[in-house]
Amino acid sequence: MNLEPVSAVAVAALGLAGVYLQSRRKEHAYDEIKHELELLSLLPETSPMRAPLQARIERSLADLIANRSRKSRDWTGISFTSFLLAVAVALTFPMLQGGWWWLLSVPIAICTLFGSVGFFDAIALTERDATGKRVTHPIQAPAEAPTSDPREEPPN
Repeated sequence: MNLEPVSAVAVAALGLAGVYLQSRRKEHAYDEIKHELELLSLLPETSPMRAPLQARIERSLADLIANRSRKSRDWTGISFTSFLLAVAVALTFPMLQGGWWWLLSVPIAICTLFGSVGFFDAIALTERDATGKRVTHPIQAPAEAPTSDPREEPPN
Protein backbone atom coordinates (compact mmCIF):
# COMPACT_ATOMS: atom_id res chain seq x y z
CA MET A 1 0.00 0.00 0.00
CA ASN A 2 1.33 3.43 -0.97
CA LEU A 3 1.16 5.81 2.02
CA GLU A 4 2.73 8.77 0.26
CA PRO A 5 -0.60 10.56 -0.47
CA VAL A 6 -1.74 9.99 3.12
CA SER A 7 1.48 11.44 4.51
CA ALA A 8 1.21 14.45 2.18
CA VAL A 9 -2.33 15.13 3.39
CA ALA A 10 -1.23 14.72 7.03
CA VAL A 11 1.65 17.19 6.59
CA ALA A 12 -0.65 19.69 4.87
CA ALA A 13 -3.29 19.34 7.61
CA LEU A 14 -0.70 19.84 10.34
CA GLY A 15 0.66 22.89 8.54
CA LEU A 16 -2.80 24.41 8.24
CA ALA A 17 -3.49 23.66 11.90
CA GLY A 18 -0.26 25.43 12.84
CA VAL A 19 -1.14 28.47 10.76
CA TYR A 20 -4.60 28.57 12.34
CA LEU A 21 -3.23 28.31 15.88
CA GLN A 22 -0.60 30.97 15.16
CA SER A 23 -3.27 33.36 13.89
CA ARG A 24 -5.31 32.83 17.08
CA ARG A 25 -2.43 33.88 19.34
CA LYS A 26 -3.41 36.79 21.55
CA GLU A 27 0.18 38.00 21.73
CA HIS A 28 0.03 38.79 18.01
CA ALA A 29 -2.03 41.94 18.66
CA TYR A 30 0.30 43.01 21.47
CA ASP A 31 3.34 42.53 19.23
CA GLU A 32 1.76 44.58 16.45
CA ILE A 33 0.91 47.45 18.80
CA LYS A 34 4.40 47.35 20.30
CA HIS A 35 5.95 47.49 16.83
CA GLU A 36 3.76 50.47 15.88
CA LEU A 37 4.73 52.27 19.12
CA GLU A 38 8.39 51.79 18.23
CA LEU A 39 7.72 53.25 14.77
CA LEU A 40 5.91 56.20 16.35
CA SER A 41 8.88 56.91 18.62
CA LEU A 42 11.20 56.90 15.59
CA LEU A 43 9.12 59.40 13.62
CA PRO A 44 10.12 63.05 13.91
CA GLU A 45 7.68 65.33 15.72
CA THR A 46 6.95 67.25 12.52
CA SER A 47 6.07 64.17 10.44
CA PRO A 48 2.60 64.26 8.88
CA MET A 49 2.30 60.47 9.44
CA ARG A 50 2.63 60.84 13.22
CA ALA A 51 -1.02 61.76 13.91
CA PRO A 52 -2.59 58.96 11.79
CA LEU A 53 -0.23 56.38 13.29
CA GLN A 54 -1.00 57.53 16.82
CA ALA A 55 -4.75 57.40 16.08
CA ARG A 56 -4.35 53.86 14.71
CA ILE A 57 -2.44 52.76 17.83
CA GLU A 58 -5.11 54.24 20.09
CA ARG A 59 -7.90 52.48 18.12
CA SER A 60 -6.01 49.19 18.29
CA LEU A 61 -5.55 49.54 22.04
CA ALA A 62 -9.22 50.42 22.54
CA ASP A 63 -10.28 47.38 20.48
CA LEU A 64 -7.87 45.15 22.39
CA ILE A 65 -9.19 46.29 25.75
CA ALA A 66 -12.84 46.08 24.66
CA ASN A 67 -12.55 42.61 23.14
CA ARG A 68 -10.18 41.11 25.67
CA SER A 69 -11.67 37.96 27.04
CA ARG A 70 -10.14 35.70 29.65
CA LYS A 71 -12.76 33.03 29.08
CA SER A 72 -11.49 29.75 27.72
CA ARG A 73 -11.97 26.01 27.77
CA ASP A 74 -9.77 23.45 29.52
CA TRP A 75 -8.47 21.52 26.51
CA THR A 76 -6.44 19.12 28.62
CA GLY A 77 -9.55 18.26 30.61
CA ILE A 78 -11.58 17.84 27.44
CA SER A 79 -8.96 15.46 26.02
CA PHE A 80 -8.70 13.40 29.20
CA THR A 81 -12.44 13.10 29.73
CA SER A 82 -12.96 12.24 26.06
CA PHE A 83 -10.44 9.43 26.56
CA LEU A 84 -12.40 8.21 29.62
CA LEU A 85 -15.62 8.19 27.62
CA ALA A 86 -13.90 6.33 24.77
CA VAL A 87 -12.66 3.71 27.26
CA ALA A 88 -16.21 3.33 28.57
CA VAL A 89 -17.53 2.79 25.04
CA ALA A 90 -14.73 0.33 24.22
CA LEU A 91 -15.43 -1.70 27.37
CA THR A 92 -19.16 -1.77 26.67
CA PHE A 93 -18.80 -4.07 23.65
CA PRO A 94 -17.19 -6.99 25.51
CA MET A 95 -19.62 -6.51 28.42
CA LEU A 96 -22.55 -6.98 26.06
CA GLN A 97 -21.21 -10.44 25.13
CA GLY A 98 -22.49 -11.77 28.45
CA GLY A 99 -20.81 -14.22 30.80
CA TRP A 100 -18.34 -12.91 33.34
CA TRP A 101 -17.81 -9.80 31.16
CA TRP A 102 -20.62 -8.11 33.09
CA LEU A 103 -17.93 -7.30 35.70
CA LEU A 104 -16.80 -4.59 33.27
CA SER A 105 -19.92 -2.64 34.19
CA VAL A 106 -18.11 -1.21 37.25
CA PRO A 107 -15.21 0.42 35.34
CA ILE A 108 -17.66 1.44 32.62
CA ALA A 109 -19.83 3.23 35.18
CA ILE A 110 -16.80 4.93 36.77
CA CYS A 111 -15.36 6.05 33.42
CA THR A 112 -18.77 7.27 32.25
CA LEU A 113 -19.47 9.18 35.46
CA PHE A 114 -16.12 10.93 35.71
CA GLY A 115 -15.87 11.39 31.95
CA SER A 116 -19.26 13.02 31.52
CA VAL A 117 -19.03 15.28 34.59
CA GLY A 118 -15.46 16.30 33.79
CA PHE A 119 -16.23 16.85 30.11
CA PHE A 120 -19.03 19.30 30.77
CA ASP A 121 -16.94 21.11 33.37
CA ALA A 122 -13.95 21.40 31.02
CA ILE A 123 -15.92 22.46 27.95
CA ALA A 124 -17.67 25.34 29.73
CA LEU A 125 -16.44 28.72 28.54
CA THR A 126 -15.37 30.38 31.80
CA GLU A 127 -12.55 32.44 33.22
CA ARG A 128 -9.55 30.20 33.87
CA ASP A 129 -6.08 30.66 35.28
CA ALA A 130 -2.87 29.64 33.48
CA THR A 131 -3.27 26.00 34.56
CA GLY A 132 -6.82 25.72 33.19
CA LYS A 133 -8.62 25.76 36.53
CA ARG A 134 -11.71 27.88 36.92
CA VAL A 135 -11.26 31.27 38.52
CA THR A 136 -13.89 31.85 41.15
CA HIS A 137 -14.47 35.29 42.50
CA PRO A 138 -15.51 35.51 46.13
CA ILE A 139 -19.10 36.53 46.64
CA GLN A 140 -19.23 39.90 48.23
CA ALA A 141 -21.85 40.39 50.89
CA PRO A 142 -23.93 43.53 50.55
CA ALA A 143 -22.90 46.35 52.81
CA GLU A 144 -24.66 45.94 56.10
CA ALA A 145 -26.66 48.77 57.52
CA PRO A 146 -25.32 50.01 60.82
CA THR A 147 -27.15 48.29 63.62
CA SER A 148 -28.06 50.14 66.70
CA ASP A 149 -27.23 48.84 70.11
CA PRO A 150 -30.44 47.57 71.77
CA ARG A 151 -29.25 49.03 75.07
CA GLU A 152 -29.29 52.53 73.64
CA GLU A 153 -32.42 54.59 73.96
CA PRO A 154 -33.92 55.87 70.73
CA PRO A 155 -33.32 59.57 70.16
CA ASN A 156 -36.21 61.88 71.09
